[in-house]
Amino acid sequence: MTVMRAWAPPFWSGALIGFLHTIVNLFGAEPPAAVGYASGILLAASAIPVLIGVGHRLIVGRQAGFEDRSGDPQLAPIARLVGGRVRGAVAVLVEGERRAEGSWGGSGTDRPLDSGTRVEIGSVTKTFTATLLAEMVGRGEVALDDRLAEYVPGVPASRTREEVTLVDLATHSAGLPRLPRELILRALLQSPDPYRGFNERRLAAAARRTRPRSGLGETARYSNFGVSLLGHALARAVGRSYADLIGERILQPLGLEETTVARLDETNSRAARGHDAFAFAVPPWDLAAIAPAGGIVSTAADMARWVEAQMRPDSTPLADAIRLAHEPRLPLHVSAVGQILGSGLGGSRVGLAWISTAVDDRRVVWHNGGTGGFGSFVGFDPESARGIAVLTNSTHARRLDAAGMAVLSSAPS
Repeated sequence: MTVMRAWAPPFWSGALIGFLHTIVNLFGAEPPAAVGYASGILLAASAIPVLIGVGHRLIVGRQAGFEDRSGDPQLAPIARLVGGRVRGAVAVLVEGERRAEGSWGGSGTDRPLDSGTRVEIGSVTKTFTATLLAEMVGRGEVALDDRLAEYVPGVPASRTREEVTLVDLATHSAGLPRLPRELILRALLQSPDPYRGFNERRLAAAARRTRPRSGLGETARYSNFGVSLLGHALARAVGRSYADLIGERILQPLGLEETTVARLDETNSRAARGHDAFAFAVPPWDLAAIAPAGGIVSTAADMARWVEAQMRPDSTPLADAIRLAHEPRLPLHVSAVGQILGSGLGGSRVGLAWISTAVDDRRVVWHNGGTGGFGSFVGFDPESARGIAVLTNSTHARRLDAAGMAVLSSAPS
């Protein structure tokens, strides 16, 4: 557990004790003085790691950026990400037959950071899960409008009797929360590995306990829960594991030999070490049943091949599936907070996981990802056939998306 993650248990314990102390007081009883003292002590203790983390962040934030070793001015927005809290980044730009590659900072290990370094790609995994859905539709194994209940019996309909379908899950329009309820506490407590042990049985049980909102299939509201259920349903449809299906149907046909559904192996000499928002090293995640929403480990080189496949689907054996996944379907809901902060996603539409956004009169198709210690961005402009894959060994930040978009919207070389 990092220093910063140590704040959560004493904070929430102190807050709970303080709340109970207040309730008892309101009813006229007089709780033991020690109870009130305990709350204050715990809250004060939670401030210590926060102060240490803030101080560390201020120190590393003032460190100079790393020298741009790419030699390509188009990758300058990526180079500017690195320094201070972002420990390292690697990018591969694909433009027609030209490739430009750059790496900045370090991997967090003794090995240099490069396009062969293995990292967690987080929610970019969703684009693989969505392409698997499209591929299975092409085989006739499932249909977009299949009901989730066919594969996970007992899941409830909405209050207006609408039933969740596979396309609802793929487009984030199934009316499900971002995470299953039982995982929210782990997130609040800053667990270093929040999904560990959350297996498929628990995922299915959570789905049966969760009633979706009404208005299914109308607006996309981002849900890791929904895409995890999609991967689970696809696996059940053919009696195979999700990891095996992704490997056989997607990774092998595209030659993505360094990509896998697995926990990042820190003992592997090519694995990077992840860092949190305060630049402290953190352990990798074991996403268990949430893997279809974020459990793939890959390299920048393989992610560039993934982007190339999106831009040139006819050169792959997955052309029909790739095109089906790209097709924009629903408006992406941007929260009030996102609008206030100027997310830049207004007017975006969601296909099967892939997001389409207008950038300087161009249509960019993209997705991002973030885990406890890594960030990712993949995107491409279908008209100019320019695409980019960016991976960092620091947790996801909005600046990463902006940098990727800046490269895609810059003037061609």
